[in-house]
Order: sequence, then C-alpha cells, then structure tokens
Amino acid sequence: MSLSKAAQVVVAVLLCSPSHTMSAAQRPPSSKWVEFKPGGLMGVAGGYALVYGIANTSKQLLWAMVEFNTPSGDRQCEFIKKIEPGASFLFQCPMTAILPGERYPLKLSVYADDRLAERVARFESVFRTSEQELAAFNKVRESLADAPSVSINALDDGAASPALPTSFEPTWFRRLQRGFSLKAYEDSGQLTVNADALVFTAGDKTVRIPVSNITSVRLDGMPRDLANDWVVVRFTNEGQKPDGVGFKDGARLGNGRDTGMMYLAVRRVAQK
Repeated sequence: MSLSKAAQVVVAVLLCSPSHTMSAAQRPPSSKWVEFKPGGLMGVAGGYALVYGIANTSKQLLWAMVEFNTPSGDRQCEFIKKIEPGASFLFQCPMTAILPGERYPLKLSVYADDRLAERVARFESVFRTSEQELAAFNKVRESLADAPSVSINALDDGAASPALPTSFEPTWFRRLQRGFSLKAYEDSGQLTVNADALVFTAGDKTVRIPVSNITSVRLDGMPRDLANDWVVVRFTNEGQKPDGVGFKDGARLGNGRDTGMMYLAVRRVAQK
C-alpha cells in the first residue's frame, strides 16, 4: 500500500509516536537514498498489523527488504519491494495478537540492484507497547467502522528470479555453531540450489540439505560475523535435531556480489 493511500488510516490508529516505539539508539539513520518513516501498530480486519514506511529519496530505483519478527524470533513477514524514485511504500505485517511488553524486532535493508548485491541502507528497530497503551489503542480500533484488510505476509516485487538449478562458486560454508576460528569460513566450494535440495561440495566433502527439512532461510549475519550478510539456513538434520549453516559468495575474499542472488535462489525453493 502506498503511504499516500494509507495516510489517514495510519495516522488515526498508530499506537505510539516514534519516541515511544523506538529508543534513541533505534532512531533511523540519515541516508541520501531513503527516508525511514515512523512505524507502529494499525488496526485491521481480524486483528492488527505492524507497519513501517520507506520513501525513496534518490533518483534511481531501489529494492527494499523488510522483515517483521515475533517476540520468539520467528519471521512473521518478509517483503522485497521495488520502489520507484520519489515514491513511498507502507509495509504491513498482519498479526493476530499483540502482547504488551514483548519486543517485535524489525529489520530493513535497501539495495541499489535487484540481485541484492549493493546494500545502501540498513536499519533495525523494535516495536514494543505497554498494557495501558494497547488498551487505549483497542478502544480506538473498535470504534472504526471499516478497518482495512491485510492478509499478505510475503511479497516479491521486482527482485531477480534465478533459474533452477543454479550453482554458485566459490561459495564459503560454515556451520552456525562452531568453535573458535580465525577463518571466516570452514570450507570453500560450490553450492548448487536444486528444487529438492541444497548441495554443497568442497573436495571430498558433500553437504546435502533436503528442502523439506529447511525451517528458515535468512539473509543475515553469523555468530562472530554480524556485519556481513550470509545466507543462513536452519534445518532439521538426519538426527532430527535443529541445525544451521551459512553460505556466502567467496569471491574477492568474501566480498563477492552474489550472496543476495544466492539468498533469492534458496528462498525461492524453500519458501521459508
């Protein structure tokens, strides 16, 4: 939904002002590319929606990736949206319930290309409200005659769509949980994304992750490497235990431009 179309609804039902929804440390950074609009809570048919707006203040196309999470850390919604120069977009994540006092993390990344290779802005925030604020908001929400309907929790608009199967080499590989190491990765090899499995090979080593075992896919940092994007894949291993690994474009000493494309391919087959 564009910000202009939703402006009256959002202004009427936003739960908190920016000073209440985020601490000083969480205030949006200044950027020549985008303006991060104040976020909050909106009343919708069937419940609530967490909302956040992004305005493209540059003179070129941008791609925004916005992730809303639950207090437990599970991803509730993820959107990839192409935003035209001078345009704005209001991201809305439907929630059946909002728990007072709980933290709802929000991650926003903005890229200058559809392969998600050139990130130009990044911002993380947390939505949280008190019991009193939520009660006051609910009174306003119940008085609305026509609450908007929000049901979409995923959107791909304008991002590159890699053909399958597709391979990436060199790809860095490492386990999510590993012992101390000075190296950023454990192995460097080839990652092949198939419709039914992810297959990583490095010499005699082969790691195969069935798509049916994947529980989540994120473009995020790894332990001891939070500043750089990895394709973080969590899955159930052969022992039926939770497990996780990370993949990253290993070209140019880990500064290759295909990690975003790798994420789009894995995300497409896993749909998680």
